[in-house]
Amino acid sequence: MTYSALVWTKGSEGNNPTATLLAPLRKVQNIGLRRIAGAYKAASILSLERETEVEPINLYLEKLRLHRADEDKRAPITKVLEKNRQDIWAISN
Repeated sequence: MTYSALVWTKGSEGNNPTATLLAPLRKVQNIGLRRIAGAYKAASILSLERETEVEPINLYLEKLRLHRADEDKRAPITKVLEKNRQDIWAISN
């Protein structure tokens, strides 16, 4: 469900995905949780998420995004790009 989520969940300004985008994902996740837990429709989604230890899809997607941002900060290429940016800035001043 979340394959390539870093690409398709990114909003127009890099913000969180919209409710319209998340609605079908929530629906599929809820169906899956009910089947896994053997719960009836009357069971609340919050209690199903707690019982099955599954995060709400919006929080899971946000966690993926933050994890990737942290990985990008520590990537070796980030240091090279930052050095080049500083060199170009120094030359232009």
